[in-house]
Amino acid sequence: MIMNNNLDLATVGKQFRSFRQKSDNKFSPFPCDFWEAAFALTKMHPINKVADAIGVDFYYFKKKLEENVTRAKKPKPDKISFIEASIPNYPLREVTFEISKEQTKTSLHMQLAFHEISCLMKNLL
Repeated sequence: MIMNNNLDLATVGKQFRSFRQKSDNKFSPFPCDFWEAAFALTKMHPINKVADAIGVDFYYFKKKLEENVTRAKKPKPDKISFIEASIPNYPLREVTFEISKEQTKTSLHMQLAFHEISCLMKNLL
């Protein structure tokens, strides 16, 4: 996990490289907090320097950054009153969410990587 205190290019770049080396699949998505740290670095460094430091194509990183800015500008939907997530024994990658909003109840069944579940929960709340 990357802490947002004392962010620097070398530290964040090292985290991305370390994740890549430890990952079973070279196409595994990076955790949300990695991206958040990289996005925060763009306030102090040019986009191309950050993309280079984390080992990501400049245009891909720029697109991710623009998506993040767009998502941040979107008006927040009405507050969700309750979320229940049942996660079977790890390392199974299936999760069922039950989401309640006022009088509405929705159930979702998804297959996600474990770190994607925490990212999804952050975005829902």
